Amino acid sequence: MGPRRSRRASPSGRRSPFVIGIVGRSSFYRQSLAHSIGQVSAFLPIDLGPGRPNSISRARDHDLDLVLIDLSTEDACRFSEELLRAIPSVRPVAILDDCSESDVERYARAGFARLIGIEASFDELIRELTGALRDDADPKRRLDQLKEGFRRIPHASPATRDSLSRREHQVLTLMVRQLSNKEIASELGIEAGTVKNHVHHILTKLQLQSRWDVTKRNL
Repeated sequence: MGPRRSRRASPSGRRSPFVIGIVGRSSFYRQSLAHSIGQVSAFLPIDLGPGRPNSISRARDHDLDLVLIDLSTEDACRFSEELLRAIPSVRPVAILDDCSESDVERYARAGFARLIGIEASFDELIRELTGALRDDADPKRRLDQLKEGFRRIPHASPATRDSLSRREHQVLTLMVRQLSNKEIASELGIEAGTVKNHVHHILTKLQLQSRWDVTKRNL
């Protein structure tokens, strides 16, 4: 990541807003998030699309300060690595739907500046974005910063339905209806591979052997 960012002065002497790129799986979600962030005068949101490869091309067309990324852990990290190769000065920030403490090091290696829980309030989101722009860019401190951010995200106790993320609750509800991974993906507008990851996490958290145990336990 590049040096700490400061707002740039326009030819008229006024400070221009920070440019925030948004990457996410759902067009409606990206547009809603862009609309909300756009209410803050210090920020100018740009919808970059659902991820590779077009989102990288779009990112090159804008003088981005920060990119907010809402993808699965592996997709988010791959995208961040490609983004930083294309635009080394930008600061990636991840929105976490599902993340374990062991994932934090992966996010650090991928160059993320901050981690934000998907259940964060709008005020918390803006606070984290502002903090990401002010953070020291020293890679040696990045992991510590991400761990601090991860600890600020509420984490429920394991082995109960309450331990599931919002997305996992959605997937579980459809699993109870005995939908296949492909059908769940179509229903939620996400990739079948992402559903497979969610199913794995659900079974692990609920200590189940197979997806068919979901209906047996009457969850």
